[in-house]
Amino acid sequence: MLFGLLREIQERQGQLVVAAKAPPALLSWALPDLGSRFTAAAIFQLRELDESEQREALQLRARLRGVELPDETSRWLQRRFPRDMRTLYELLDTLDEAALIAQRRLTIPFIRSVLKE
Repeated sequence: MLFGLLREIQERQGQLVVAAKAPPALLSWALPDLGSRFTAAAIFQLRELDESEQREALQLRARLRGVELPDETSRWLQRRFPRDMRTLYELLDTLDEAALIAQRRLTIPFIRSVLKE
């Protein structure tokens, strides 16, 4: 079934994203041909970001939105909120919208005032 789906996606020039706990080469495949196709595909390992990588990711997302997020401010956010990227990105989205409306920079005092509402 999976092999047929993979062939159909390839014929239609589509894309398939697959997740597993191990790389394809280390998995047991019932059909060796299917295993070789997955092994030949692009493989990316995902991992949690450490604190400095989280700050860099937040600052990049802010820059892409046209907002400056100072290092001091991103550290402050990390100390006071859950450190998962979903929460931090959602928080940044909320703060960006508030900063746009108020025409303010993302300073700690401004963030405090927004989050008290």
